[in-house]
Amino acid sequence: MDGLWKYFEKHDAIFTALIALTVGLIAYLGAKAQANGGRAQAAAAREAATIAAEAQRVANLWTVRQVQIAQLVRSASSLRQTCNRLWIVNDEDLADEINVKSEELSVLWSEVRLIATQDVVEEAGRLAANTMKFEELTHQFAPVLHAKAKLYRYFPDGTREGDRAMHVMHMSEDVDPEQRAEMLSAAVGSVLSHEEIYHLVAHGRKTDREISDLRDRQRQRCLVAEDSLVHETRAMLRSKEDIEPEASTRRRWRRRR
Repeated sequence: MDGLWKYFEKHDAIFTALIALTVGLIAYLGAKAQANGGRAQAAAAREAATIAAEAQRVANLWTVRQVQIAQLVRSASSLRQTCNRLWIVNDEDLADEINVKSEELSVLWSEVRLIATQDVVEEAGRLAANTMKFEELTHQFAPVLHAKAKLYRYFPDGTREGDRAMHVMHMSEDVDPEQRAEMLSAAVGSVLSHEEIYHLVAHGRKTDREISDLRDRQRQRCLVAEDSLVHETRAMLRSKEDIEPEASTRRRWRRRR
């Protein structure tokens, strides 16, 4: 060891160069380690940003699903309630309101199809279909009940006009509808409007009880479909399935060693 120091004392230039080389090597190794650490940190930051973006996407989808399906349920309920009112009150404005709400329900149903799971889409479709069927029955038969009630007020059972009107309403469908309408108009005079006569000729063969049963059964189907949709929606919102992208393109970063 003493010999080595004596050698460096005689050749101090070599010793100085060796010290400089050692310091440079240490600096190089430190810089390289720092650069590798920076790349690892950058990769970790990119991974964290990707995870945060995915979490935000899932949260947004959860919120959109919740809002859209809730709107669909409210729309179906509102349409059903308006139909219920038309069964009680003969109001043309209500009929127009039903048409508007039916179009709104149709739009919401189309939107739910784009963002919900298959099970929820099926239940939402069942609710929309049953509600629109209830709407259809309302347009067909609510005016019939109103026209019959008006007819009974003017011509109670046993009157000649009332009996003739009932006979015309129950005539075979093979008889031309226009002919039946003329016969009904002749039987009751100006008591019924042309629209009321049309409804009686088209759907007056059913009894009041048959019409009420049709209405009540379809209304119940709507309520059952609504409960089923709510159940499936709750299951969907609790589940983590069907929220991942169809094909993930996220790059997996690994720390270099």
